[in-house]
Amino acid sequence: MGLPLRTLLTDDERVALLAHEMGHLRGRDTTTGHLVWMAHGLLRRLATLLVPLPRDAYSDFVDHRAVMSQATLNALGAVILHVLSAPALLLLLLFERLTAVDGQRREYLADLRAAEVAGTPAVLRLLITTENLPGLHTLASAAVRRREDPFAVLDTLRERPAPTPSQVATARQRAREQDLRWDASHPRDDLRMSLVEARAAERSTERWGALPGAERELAGLRPELVRQFSDDLTDIYC
Repeated sequence: MGLPLRTLLTDDERVALLAHEMGHLRGRDTTTGHLVWMAHGLLRRLATLLVPLPRDAYSDFVDHRAVMSQATLNALGAVILHVLSAPALLLLLLFERLTAVDGQRREYLADLRAAEVAGTPAVLRLLITTENLPGLHTLASAAVRRREDPFAVLDTLRERPAPTPSQVATARQRAREQDLRWDASHPRDDLRMSLVEARAAERSTERWGALPGAERELAGLRPELVRQFSDDLTDIYC
C-alpha cells in the first residue's frame, strides 16, 4: 500500500486496507502468487517455443535443391508448427482462466476478512474511494503545479464526510458499467460491494494500539518523499 493512498484515507479506511492486505498474507496469497507466476512463465515459454516465424523471415538453412518453392515450404512449416503448439497454447489459456478465477476469489476473501476487522461500512467506503483514484491523482497533480506539498493536499481529504446512499448507488452503477472481464485480477467493484453487504459485519472490538505509532512513523517519511512523489505526478500528467 502506497503512502499517498494511505495519507488520504480515513482511520476506518486505513484499518480496512491494512486488514485486506493482511488477509492476503493470512491466505498465503503472496506465496501462491509467486508459484503461479513461475508456472505461467514456464507455460508461456512452452507455448511460444513453436510459434511460427513471420512470413518474411529468412533462414540460412535453406536447401536450394528443394523441389517446392520457399513460400510453399514456409507455409507448410507454419501449419506443422501451429498443430504442434496448439496443445501448449490451450493449456496456457486454461491455466490463465483458472488463475484469474482463483485470484478474484482471493480478493473476495480478503474483502470479507477486512469487513470482519474494520466493519462493512469501512470496506464499502474504501472501495468507493479507490474507485475515484484518477480524480485524486488529479488533485495531487494540481497541487504540484501550484508548488504545494501534494501530501498536504491529500491529508485534507481525510476530513471528507462519509458517502451518502446516493453516492454509494452512483459508485455501484459506475462500476457496473465497466466490462466484466474473466481475466481481470480483481472482481468488479459492484460485485465486491454486494458480497460485503451480504455478509454484513461490525468492526472488531480489538484495540489497535499500534496504529498511532505507525502513523507517526509514516508521517516522518513524508518530507523526504515529497520530491519523488511530485516528480512521479509530473511524469504521469505531462
